[in-house]
Amino acid sequence: MLEALKWQSDLIVIKEKDYINNPKASGYRSYHIVFGVPLHTLDAMEYYPVEVQFRTLSMDFWSSMEHRICYKKERTNKAELSRQMQMLSESLALVEAELKEYIAD
Repeated sequence: MLEALKWQSDLIVIKEKDYINNPKASGYRSYHIVFGVPLHTLDAMEYYPVEVQFRTLSMDFWSSMEHRICYKKERTNKAELSRQMQMLSESLALVEAELKEYIAD
């Protein structure tokens, strides 16, 4: 899907972040890409930035849970919670890798 979007001649790539191969310290995994999408008006054409995030089901689940548990909340056990969230992220990645061969069928 990513390569198909990059081949679009009318889109330009503005920025990419690969958090799948380089997860954030929190354990967050996803692939972010910002495209410039042409916006035509009566007298001009400008590129409008549109961000696309690629995630698997487990990445999306983890992101939703991490957001609910950690975002804008003060925690007394922040270091321990961060360690646990990173471990859970790694566990989900392992489960997903183990199941990958079955998904391809």
